[in-house]
Amino acid sequence: MQKIFKIWFFLGLFIIVYLFGWNSNKYQIFPHGYLQSSITLIKDTINNSKFYFFSNKKNNIYNCKPNIPSKNIPDYSYLIVQEFCNKITKIDNEGNIIKEWLINDSILKNKKFKNGEIYPISSLLDENDNLIFSFHHNGMNRNYIAMLNKNDELKWIKDNRVHHWGTVDVEKIYFSSTEVKKRNDYKNFLDADCSYIPHYNTISIIDKKTGKILNEIDILKRLIDYQPNLNAYFSNVENACLGPLHINYVTILKNQNLSKIQNVFKGDLMISDRSSNAIYFYNIKEDKIVEDIQISFTKQHSPKILNNGNIALFDNYGGNNENGRSRIYILDPKTKKMIGSINGDNNNYFFSATRGHVHEGKVNNEFFITSSNQGIIYYSKCNDIIRECTIKNIINSNNIITDFNLY
Repeated sequence: MQKIFKIWFFLGLFIIVYLFGWNSNKYQIFPHGYLQSSITLIKDTINNSKFYFFSNKKNNIYNCKPNIPSKNIPDYSYLIVQEFCNKITKIDNEGNIIKEWLINDSILKNKKFKNGEIYPISSLLDENDNLIFSFHHNGMNRNYIAMLNKNDELKWIKDNRVHHWGTVDVEKIYFSSTEVKKRNDYKNFLDADCSYIPHYNTISIIDKKTGKILNEIDILKRLIDYQPNLNAYFSNVENACLGPLHINYVTILKNQNLSKIQNVFKGDLMISDRSSNAIYFYNIKEDKIVEDIQISFTKQHSPKILNNGNIALFDNYGGNNENGRSRIYILDPKTKKMIGSINGDNNNYFFSATRGHVHEGKVNNEFFITSSNQGIIYYSKCNDIIRECTIKNIINSNNIITDFNLY
């Protein structure tokens, strides 16, 4: 009797799991593509376990103060956001705190944030030292964006649910959106039974004074206009309801050297899409994509146009396995060819499965690199002759670094 009971128990459990999986995939309650990407991330985390489980960081994982082991670098300051840390910190290269913002329900002046923890995700300082930042509230399980002025007074807070990182100019803020969008305009697009377009496919243009969304650009639609053959490709993507794009970075082009990029001008947007392993350039006035770069980088983040007109980006999966899968990929946008890279070495394992940043310093070929999941910021000084540049560890965080900016 006990054996029969066990058989029926496991059979019933199997049927429940099967029906849940079938229904969730059909109605997009919990698409298995999302589960699959989570499993991939878990695998990467295990492969990178020396940093997560066996290092001396384990007991201090929520310590918000980063260490600076090396001081023989130029005089910069760093704006750092760490995962599960309710502070945004600006430090100098000696490790001294220049300013620290404690993001809590008091500074946000809203009682609804009392029940739960507040964790900043990204941060930007504008030309007037206003702090624009996104944060997650675990009690309501949603993202918000807010702005404090230089006197730490709250100017506005909005439920805009932005994703990853953006950029700011004099009047506007540009971010990838995480709003769930109804699929009304896409009845004949994507052969999937979806009732919505999820996040990562759009860019929000936000008024800096008020936080109001001025415009939302459907980059997915513009991409189809730019490359019509992609319509057939996307329509066959497994779990299309997850959204074919994963926009993880957008920047407004202001004073960058654009001499090597065709059809791109000041005021255009540079966009990084992780899913298609591509960088796109979008003309706001003409409302269309005007250029793209798709070469041998994989799951990239944080493309930056350098002083000499080349582009550097954080190539999450393009490096070698021996010293870490990640590297900094340097390309000539005119020829669309790789011209250099910054890799890990025997002393500096370099791999971040997600996120990652690269910034150029005040002089050419000087780089500050965030390996986000490792909680490490590297420094590299290269020259135009050396194709592969060495790196050294300058900042150790006791946690994952979700955002890093150089000032």
